[in-house]
Amino acid sequence: MEVVFDSWDSIPPVLPPRSRLYTLKPVGIGTPFVESLSGYIARLADAHAVSVGDLVGRELSPSASEPLIRFGPVMRLKRANSHGFHAQAHAINGFGECSQKWIDALETATLQTGLRFLTLSPFDGVFSHQGVFRAKRAWCPSCYEEWQANGAVIYDPLLWRMHLVTRCPRHLTPIAEECRHCRRGSQPLAVYSRPGYCSHCQQWLGEALTPPAVSSSDATPDRAVSHAKAIGELFAAAPGLHGLSLHSVVTANLRACVNAIAGGNAEAFAVRCHVSQSAVRCHLSQTNLPTIEVILRICCELNVPLTAFLENDPHRAELYWGYARPAVEPRAAFRQPEKVRLVLLRALEEEPIPSLSEIAQRLGYKGTERLYQVDSEICKQIAAKYRKSGRSHLWKKPGADRISERVDIRSLLARAVIGSGPARFGSSDRCQSWIR
Repeated sequence: MEVVFDSWDSIPPVLPPRSRLYTLKPVGIGTPFVESLSGYIARLADAHAVSVGDLVGRELSPSASEPLIRFGPVMRLKRANSHGFHAQAHAINGFGECSQKWIDALETATLQTGLRFLTLSPFDGVFSHQGVFRAKRAWCPSCYEEWQANGAVIYDPLLWRMHLVTRCPRHLTPIAEECRHCRRGSQPLAVYSRPGYCSHCQQWLGEALTPPAVSSSDATPDRAVSHAKAIGELFAAAPGLHGLSLHSVVTANLRACVNAIAGGNAEAFAVRCHVSQSAVRCHLSQTNLPTIEVILRICCELNVPLTAFLENDPHRAELYWGYARPAVEPRAAFRQPEKVRLVLLRALEEEPIPSLSEIAQRLGYKGTERLYQVDSEICKQIAAKYRKSGRSHLWKKPGADRISERVDIRSLLARAVIGSGPARFGSSDRCQSWIR
């Protein structure tokens, strides 16, 4: 009898790509407690049972498209067998090319995607780089202790790297920067960094959970916790903002906020929110980028979330400004466009008609630009009527009274020169030549 055998498929199966290093999944993307990139590197080194120096210097840097560590000629001669890694600053977790080369090297080695959300790269070109990060590594001992007790992953959130975060939003305790064992501070990413352990003495950095203690020097713990929560919300929103022109969105929302809260008066808005007037003007004109601290202070004063300035829908953003209006001072509320237009209409009927500069002074504006923004047609009518009234440029009209006689100017200058001394203004003869 003929034996019938089952046919086998001899086509080899398609195998997924293999990573050079463990495909370690980052923690907390899309949450306020997203992991930092420097903490991810330390956790990746700990998973391979090697130091951060060996992982970066011997594995990541040689295989990266752009070396993460550069050997000088002296190091090549004297330390040929060294990994060459030195402690890195928080720029790894920041903006631009400095963090991007680390992201590219890690994604190539681990085949993980989305590591940019472990940094501030999603907000590059949106916020200023100035004063963002701490100089040293920081942590919440209570978080470390809780994660260890629950068997959770121990890692370093990006939130702890921020300069403005001084308290843990979960435990309300101050952020620590000094090891309680060796009393030393650590670099953000050192040769022997490990999640939860001191990079110097390798002792555990967690502490038993204790009620939050408020020192006499920390007068505003609630404000510190609010800052931490607001920045955490910013990190949580980062994955959903991909593809948006965030710089244009933030500028448009800031301009809409100034219009809604202070009737477009940037100076009044700055005073109300306790921020620099020049900073607000520069941000509105896009001369420079706003700092996270300035936007955060505006949000705290107006009681709106930080993510309101990242809202791409103007109608939804308008809801936030509507919630903030009741807290605005009455004079600022008086500068709403409809109120300004009403003032202009009433001024148009006055006799004698006031100038636009006088109307601007009534409203607390330094110039007439905002009046033209509200209603340029009414402003043109007021200006034309004011010119016809004959009250404009009175000193130019024939027979007008002189503001000051020539002899008065000469005597005033002479007294000023004599009173100030020759060291600054020279002799009285020189003064006479100036007058002539």
